[in-house]
Amino acid sequence: MISNDPNWLGGNRAALTTEGNDFWLTFMNNNMINPEDPANKNNPEFKFEMKVAISAREEMDVVIAAGSVVIETVHVNAGATLTYTIDNNSYAKDIYLFESEVQKYKGVHVYAAEGSKDKVFSCFLYSRVGGTGLSSRDASLVIPTRFLGKEYIVQTYPEDLKSTQLAIVATESNTTVKVVPTFDTYGGKTTAGTTITLNLSKGEAYLIASKEHEGEDFMVDLSGTTICSDKPIAVFNGNQQTGIPNREAYSQDFMMEQAIPIEQWGTEFYLTNLENTRINYALVTAAYANTDVEIVTYNAETGLTETNSVLLNEAGKATHPIAINDSKRKEVTIRSLDPSKPILCYSYITSAAVNEFCTSTAFDDICYTYGDPANAMMPAWNHRVKSMNMFTEPLDPQGGAKTPQHFFAYVITKTEDTDKLTLNGGAVTATFYRFHSNNDLSYAHIPLPNTSSYHLIESSGDGFIGTVYGLTDAQGYYYTLGFKPPQPHDSIYVTNTNEIMSRGSYDMDSLDGHGWYQRQWNEWIEGKERLDTAIICDSMSVSWAVETPAEKPIKKIEWAIYDVTGVKGAENGKI
Repeated sequence: MISNDPNWLGGNRAALTTEGNDFWLTFMNNNMINPEDPANKNNPEFKFEMKVAISAREEMDVVIAAGSVVIETVHVNAGATLTYTIDNNSYAKDIYLFESEVQKYKGVHVYAAEGSKDKVFSCFLYSRVGGTGLSSRDASLVIPTRFLGKEYIVQTYPEDLKSTQLAIVATESNTTVKVVPTFDTYGGKTTAGTTITLNLSKGEAYLIASKEHEGEDFMVDLSGTTICSDKPIAVFNGNQQTGIPNREAYSQDFMMEQAIPIEQWGTEFYLTNLENTRINYALVTAAYANTDVEIVTYNAETGLTETNSVLLNEAGKATHPIAINDSKRKEVTIRSLDPSKPILCYSYITSAAVNEFCTSTAFDDICYTYGDPANAMMPAWNHRVKSMNMFTEPLDPQGGAKTPQHFFAYVITKTEDTDKLTLNGGAVTATFYRFHSNNDLSYAHIPLPNTSSYHLIESSGDGFIGTVYGLTDAQGYYYTLGFKPPQPHDSIYVTNTNEIMSRGSYDMDSLDGHGWYQRQWNEWIEGKERLDTAIICDSMSVSWAVETPAEKPIKKIEWAIYDVTGVKGAENGKI
């Protein structure tokens, strides 16, 4: 069965990467700022921005809606980024998630308009509040609807001056969601470990914030919170206002990132210290109990690598923050020692006071404190793509227009492919460095020109992964570069051979004579058994559809079904 549904994984580039034609997103509580407060509304210096950025390779029209209500249809030029600011006077009360555990908000739906449904784009959200030079902001890549899942584990930075938080957007009607928070929620509405059960309509958005800190205890961490749904949902997580590495750090900020479902987690991550920063941090979360995590660090002062391991003995358990700095730990490689136990890795930019850089002149020292707390989900090495577009958004530095603004793409690729990368059609001029933990891979922090908000990196080699970040004095944002999600772990193959197909063949261009089974959320054959492939959730069923070559086989094919996940199946995985 081949579906014409735009969320069906088939046919073009949209089937493989985070470029798509249908997205759901939301705007979480930023720094406890309420745009409806008259003090803010009547303040001409006050800024409140909810932006959607659309980066498209081809000319197309895109619809932006609040739930089912169309806000505007916008036209995007080929090879350009259109950044659309949603009118907060008209829509903030409906789409800005200020209150926790209240069912009254709508998610934002961004999708290709009629006449453009065969085209794809990258989608980003950007949230900013405050005054010029003293604002709280972050950006996030948005994941296409077709890659959303039903099982999530939340990752937030453990300390916050206000609350950590998560948000959910339902993509289908009558969606049941169960959330088990690991920390008491805001206002004492739900105690840790108690299940919150929701029934959400299509396009409905819902916020859960942690209880505020008490006294000097700023640990209000929702990390490890589990989210289970019977239909695909979009999940976002982050911090309302945090200081990194700790609350005393000057220049606290808002952080947000879209969470990826557990089935898209990875096992191998490569991190380095970001440009114009002194120190960054990483957090690693386990999907399965008793996950051994290997951490290899390179000390630039000694020229040596050091290997340590951490046992995460519970599902949802996270490591302590792992430091990555510009000298003693310039590179960090993180691996799950068991390929069947995926992990999640987040990278964090630190507060501005930690990142001071000074230049001596004949008269004085000119100093800048770059960045602000911001986070990005690190793509795993198997998430690599061969082509991806991205956006940059100008900053408003505290020091004024003369303060330098820096934009970078942190890119990891095979060492043999470093000369096969291009930026905006031209050569990449950045210096590549080999990872000391794996000489086969190299990295670079590629400067992005501030003359355009649209950027495109391509490779004629095996591909790349990375992140994007912008820094200036006391300001910054950080997000995940678009990637290729691995095919879900509950995918199975149908083959006319006696061998189980490898994960390396999880592409749409499967060999002739093979069919591919992929889960579908609707249309199930009555009376047929469904497979249960849940990782953290109980009684999660999926339905299946089959895609086979259009050409008539030369000879009769006898199909055998194998479960490549090991969750179900008999001897040798044969079902």
